[in-house]
Amino acid sequence: MERRETFRPHLHFTPKTDWMNDPNGLVYFDGEYHLFYQYRTPRHWGHAVSRDLTTWEELNVAFSPDELGQIFSGSAVVDTHNTSGLFDGEKGGLIAIYTNHLSTPNGTFPYEEVQSIAFSTNKGRDWTRYIGNPVLKSEDKCDFRDPMVMWHAPTSKWVMVLATKRSVSFFTSPDLKEWSFGSELDVSEGDQELISECPDLFECEIEGRPGEKRWVLWLSWFNDQKEGLRPQGEKYYIGDFDGTTFRPDDKSRPLSFGDVYATVTWKGDIERKLGIGWMNHWGYAHLFPTHPWQGSMTVAREYRLREVGGELRLVQLPVKELEKKRVSSRALGRRELNEFLEAETSEAFEFEGAINVGSAETIILELMQDDDSRFSITLDVATRTLTLDRSRSGLIDFHPNFADPLVVPLSLRDQTLSLKVILDAGSVEVFADEGEAYAARTLFPSGASTGISLKAIGGTATLDNAHIHTYK
Repeated sequence: MERRETFRPHLHFTPKTDWMNDPNGLVYFDGEYHLFYQYRTPRHWGHAVSRDLTTWEELNVAFSPDELGQIFSGSAVVDTHNTSGLFDGEKGGLIAIYTNHLSTPNGTFPYEEVQSIAFSTNKGRDWTRYIGNPVLKSEDKCDFRDPMVMWHAPTSKWVMVLATKRSVSFFTSPDLKEWSFGSELDVSEGDQELISECPDLFECEIEGRPGEKRWVLWLSWFNDQKEGLRPQGEKYYIGDFDGTTFRPDDKSRPLSFGDVYATVTWKGDIERKLGIGWMNHWGYAHLFPTHPWQGSMTVAREYRLREVGGELRLVQLPVKELEKKRVSSRALGRRELNEFLEAETSEAFEFEGAINVGSAETIILELMQDDDSRFSITLDVATRTLTLDRSRSGLIDFHPNFADPLVVPLSLRDQTLSLKVILDAGSVEVFADEGEAYAARTLFPSGASTGISLKAIGGTATLDNAHIHTYK
């Protein structure tokens, strides 16, 4: 299959060359947002920086495999007060915490995973690995990875959340070098084939309640079955954390749907909770028809908690910085939804608006529309679901399940659907219910189709406060 540079997105980070997957080491330091990421095979850490979360400068590779193994996922922190003692004087710097993955010569079981650290004195451009690595290992050896580290001010300790097969485990340290076990939380929820990965933990503000916060724990997961398109996803819990133990209020809820994995948040001195994920699916990630790179990040997103029907929900929307990349905006006005068509000349644009479903049974939004191709987003009012269909979106034959529809549940409060849809050269991201539902689909369009249609079926509906924004 021909691999095409034309699928490279305009709004999403991709490396210049080679394979990329999980985001790693997200940290804000001295005016820069650092984005490290799983890179190449065997795994390295690639590195990029941005000052606005939309324009990225790709830097040299940060970490290459060493005698302890490949460099798997991890995090980074600002050791402000030099608790590690790895910096000269009292002034600190950046510390990276990552998993070393050492497999057998043929790359199969058994393998060993340990946690290591490194430090940088020049804003992450160069790194020195700690001479005492690894700083944490387990008797179980495997499925012991993806450390997320944060400073817990009430207990004056560093906290590490680690993916440990069907659970996540919490460790604490005064100096990032010596770690003590705190607790373990089963996140399998009865799925004995579930494997957890890439956990994250943070406090999050509640909308409309100044000063009130709750703890959010999320993780990526996959079901380790061997046939078909292996199930994967992201889910989150809301609860309390005392420095060693997380106590969830209830069962988990989905964090995302579709081609999204390994989402993590930026650490450092930031008031907002910001994150990014790998926009892909392990079932077909290695088959993508792109060259000379494979893999993309989502847009950066902002998170907060919202009370919905007496319960808290995590909501997410694109970061406001993305609006600065718009080159034009067109108001569509208030109109009855018979059908409208708009021709867009840009490969990157955003549709946003509110739809009162009225008496309609179905609402259909189609992007990249022409006689031969389209990507459709269909609202079924009765079932309160969105179906994302890419079966006619372009190149789809590289995997038998790539064209399968994606169904996303909605709340559809007050019979109104709020939609924010970002279309880029190689993807669509959908934010519905004012950020309560988020989904992504990778795309490989066969041409430069830019038509848009929106229509109601089985009754009338109303479009209100809608705009189309064109991006650079």
